[in-house]
Amino acid sequence: MPDKYFRGENPIGQRIRFGAPDAPWYEITGIVANVKTSGLNAAPEPAALLCAFAALAAILGIIGVYGVVACRVRWQMRELAVRQALGTQPGDVTRHVLRQGSEMVAVGICAGIGGSLALSRAISGLLYQVSGNHPLTLASVAISLSAVALAACWIPARRAARVDPLVLLRYE
Repeated sequence: MPDKYFRGENPIGQRIRFGAPDAPWYEITGIVANVKTSGLNAAPEPAALLCAFAALAAILGIIGVYGVVACRVRWQMRELAVRQALGTQPGDVTRHVLRQGSEMVAVGICAGIGGSLALSRAISGLLYQVSGNHPLTLASVAISLSAVALAACWIPARRAARVDPLVLLRYE
């Protein structure tokens, strides 16, 4: 594939940019071998499988965070209804649930970064001119995963704030 995009030149060390003209430049640090995805007789195509697995992992993570927060909100629904009956505003309930979700997300991000740093030495021999614990990569992944996880917490938080406390307390 490097021949297709770089006209026979060595792509390692060259810089590329994706998207808009003001997008950041990236330096090519390694090349992955061609992979046959459409059969043994077909020419190899650029790798969509890795993107599909990454998207699937992100979707499963979002579903997991949503499920945990929604279950926790369901368990606390009576407590939240009592708080609202005593005068707590719906925005305060939303912030309370988001704070609890962000605490869980922070613990998960810290554990993930710790595991990544601990395992970076184990895979350092497999990487070519790339650090296994690059700070910018770790920070960007942590920030993006935190944003997605907090977005997943938003739905149960809004649902908890919209519950009519009198109906819930009468029901239970």
